[in-house]
Formats: sequence, structure tokens, C-alpha cells
Amino acid sequence: MSVGDIEHLAHLFFDCRFAQECWKIVGLEYDTRDVEYVSEWLINKLSNDTAENLGRISAVLWRVWFSRNKRIFENKNMSPAITMNWSMTQIKEWRYANNKRKAIGLNQRGVMQHQERKWVKPELGYRKLNVDAAIK
Repeated sequence: MSVGDIEHLAHLFFDCRFAQECWKIVGLEYDTRDVEYVSEWLINKLSNDTAENLGRISAVLWRVWFSRNKRIFENKNMSPAITMNWSMTQIKEWRYANNKRKAIGLNQRGVMQHQERKWVKPELGYRKLNVDAAIK
């Protein structure tokens, strides 16, 4: 990647009006005009910021890139508000699904994590059948 490529990425993700509006919508505004190396600055942000802000930063970077590609390759323009609304909805859905996976004991690969479980007597009028199986 050349210096020119990095300058273009800095413009795309931080300096253009569309990107600046996206940052504003998620409650983060960055002025990178005086930053010498935007890539190093961004890596530092990603390494040291809060989990909440990491989600916002990722949302903006992802959706700015997605919107740019929609505009260039499909001639579709989206407003920053619609772009970020869609992105934040996706992140909320991902967090909900991730929390649900943790609640039922699934790890990142969808495998049930070992948890100590106790037998619970069924409610009155019900019978319980415990089954153990392995499938390969």
C-alpha cells in the first residue's frame, strides 16, 4: 500500500463529508487533519478504546466502505443517517444473538460449553426423559 493509498483511505473514512456525518451520528467525531499517520492513529484507537466505542468505530468504517461500494459499483446513494441506522441495527442484532448464545452455553463455534447441570424434578403431571447422544 502506498502513501497515496493511505491518504485516500484517510479521506474516505475521516475527511469526506459523508464520513464526518456518519461519525457524528454515532456520537464520535475525530479530527485527523493534524494526524501524521492515520493508520497508526486508528490502530491505537482500536487497541485502547472502550468496547462500546469499538463497536461504533467498526460500524462507521464498515458502513462507509459499504456505502462507497454501493455508490461506485451499483450507482446507489444512501444518506449517512440511513447508512448508520442500518449499521447500528446490525450491531444490536449481533450483540443480542451473541448474548443469547452465551446464555444457552454455546461458544463462538456453536459448540455447547461444558456446564455443571443438576437434575430438576418435572412439574406435577409431567414425566421427564433424559437422553444422552453423540453424533459424528
